[in-house]
This record gives sequence, C-alpha cells and structure tokens, in this order.
Amino acid sequence: MGMYNAGKLWTEHLSPWVTVGLLGILLTMGLISTMMVIDVTRTAELRATSDSRLAALRQVLSLLLEAESDTRAYVITGREEYLPSYANIPNELTVRLTELRRLTLDDPQQTTYTRVLESIAREQLDQLKSTAAARRETGFEAAARQFDSERGRRLMVALRTVAAVMEDADINMLNARITQFNVQRLRSLIALWTLTGIAFFGTSAAAWQLRRDIRRLRRQEHVLEFEATHDPLTGLQNRRRFEAELRQALAPAASGPVPFALVVADLDHFKAVNDTLGHQAGDQVLQVVAARMRDGFRDVDTLARVGGEEFAALLRGLDAAGACQVAERVRENIAAAPINLTGAHKGRMVQITISIGVAAFPDDGTTDSALFQAADRALYEAKNTGRNRVMRAEREARHADPVA
Repeated sequence: MGMYNAGKLWTEHLSPWVTVGLLGILLTMGLISTMMVIDVTRTAELRATSDSRLAALRQVLSLLLEAESDTRAYVITGREEYLPSYANIPNELTVRLTELRRLTLDDPQQTTYTRVLESIAREQLDQLKSTAAARRETGFEAAARQFDSERGRRLMVALRTVAAVMEDADINMLNARITQFNVQRLRSLIALWTLTGIAFFGTSAAAWQLRRDIRRLRRQEHVLEFEATHDPLTGLQNRRRFEAELRQALAPAASGPVPFALVVADLDHFKAVNDTLGHQAGDQVLQVVAARMRDGFRDVDTLARVGGEEFAALLRGLDAAGACQVAERVRENIAAAPINLTGAHKGRMVQITISIGVAAFPDDGTTDSALFQAADRALYEAKNTGRNRVMRAEREARHADPVA
C-alpha cells in the first residue's frame, strides 16, 4: 500500500517535474559538450584556413621573387638557362591568387587586399616579361634600363608591403575570430550552466518534496492501518485483527502444531457503571482496565477488545495451566485498586472486577470457532459461579446463560 501510494504520487504530481529536471540537466550537459566540440572544430578550421592563406601568400611572393631573380640574371648574363618560363608563371600565379580569393573567409578587408595584391603581381609580372623581351631584342643596356626603372622597384616594394599587411591582417583577424568564439562560448556556458543550476535545484526541490510527501503518506498509512486494526478507545487490537491473528496461530507449522491459549474476559457489572455514571465514566473504566491488562499479560501476547466490555488475548507457547496463571495475574491487577475517575466525576472511585475464561489449543479445539466456544463456556462458568475469577474450559461445562 505504501509503495502504491508513493508510486501514485510520483506519477500524478512530482514525476513530470523531476523527470523534466533530469532531462534538462542531461540535455544541458549534452549541449555544452556539443558546443565545445563545435567551437574546437571551428577554431581548428579557422586556423587551418589562415595557415593556407599565409602559405598561398608566401607562394605568390616566392614565385614573383624567383621570377625577378631569374630575370635579373638573364639580363646581366644573357644566358638562356636563367630565362624564366613566362608561359607557366601566369598560370601558377593565377592558381595561387584564386586560392587566396577562396580563403578570404568573407572578410571585406582581406578581399580588397587580395585584389590589390593581384593587380600589383600581374603588373610586376608584365614588367618582368617586358624586361626579358627587351634583353632578347635590344641587348643588355636597354633591358637593364627597363629592369632598373623606378616603376619596377615601386611595384616590388608595393608587393612586399601589401603581402606584409595581408599577413598581419590575417593574424589579427584570426585572433579576433578566436576571441569572438571564446566570448560566445563563455556566454553560452554561463547560460547553459545557469539552466543546469535551475534544473538541478528544481529537480532537488521536487525530489525533496517527493520525499516529504512519501514520508507523510507513510505516516498516514500507519495511522490508517492502526485505526483499521485497533480499537480507538483503548488502543488494543480490534476483533477483526484479533481473529486474523488467531487464524494465523492455527495455521499448521512445518514442525507440527504450536500450543497456545485463548483467553476471553468480560467486566463484571459494567452495565451498572454506564447506567449510573454515564458512558464517559464507562469509557474511562475501559481505558484503565485495558492499561492494567497490558501490564498483566506478557509482551508477546496479543490483546484485543472484541466487544463493548469484552476482551480477548492470545497467549502463544502456553498450555491451559500456564495461561490460567497469566490470566489470574491480570485479574488481580484489575481488582487490586479502584479506578479514580476524572472529568465530571472527578474524585469518584469505581471498583471493577473481571471474569476470565481460558481455552487451550489443541486440547479444547482446533478451529477458531471451537476455541471461542470453549473459552466462552469457561467465561460463562466464571460468571455463574460468582464472577471475579478465572475458569478453565471443561468439556462438560454447563451451558446456562451468564449474568452480567
């Protein structure tokens, strides 16, 4: 019953919140991990792109510097082996410049620099081709004059300057992008960890509330179970619970039947107490009698209120003689002192006694009804022979109606 109520509470009230909280935590952790992987990948791709740009840029410079050096050597020596292949250089230069344009990363500044670099490179290439052609056609002096012209030097200076600026801009852009990624990642981490904290504390609060509710339901369950199986006035077991205990004692054990005794008791002249002093005084008498019976019986005995002023007890492990001794002690406890009433009858003393009948299993019966009949016959005998006494069940006991 307790597990059912707890499960019902979980399903109907708190389970969705706890489940959502746990899923939120798992989802947040997954998002954080995914975001970190994406950031690492983006940074690695950005670095790789930047490295490729710088490599292409250096290859452009290297190509033009090599062409310049070869052309200079050809102009000075006139030897054909120094003459660069101006048929292949434009194609290779075009490949490197195209690669630079492709790797601009959608940056307008880099795009502009690339166009300027391409213009200067092609102009310088045209200057070198013109110088080589002049050396072949007009000789050393005309070629040297054209090669050493101010325009050629300016082009090379401009080319190196633009390349240096592009390299610096590329490094700065890379650092700026990485910083931007880090800032975005930090903001995302703060947001995600905040959501994780909210989900965690929300889940913890829901789980704590669930634990409280389960404890409360268990307490209520214990209260309900106690109320369903106990007499509300005396706190003793009620008749239904006692009969279940009796049937359990009658169940066959693996080692054979275990002896026990059934004790049935009834207060003497209790009706006169109710008629004279009222039911409130009668309730006080029943409560005091129940307390004295608890003191008289053993801790292992099962004690119950089975009727208005009727009580029963199950004494496991005792035969009829042993049970009569315990019952006699109970009778003496009840009769030993009058009961001091409280409330409207404060100070009023009520002397009460009890009659008790004892039946033993299996001597006096092997079923619950047979044992109750035997114990009732002994109780009737105690009533009819003067009350305030303990009687053992006898097979041939009289069946006269008892008095109160």
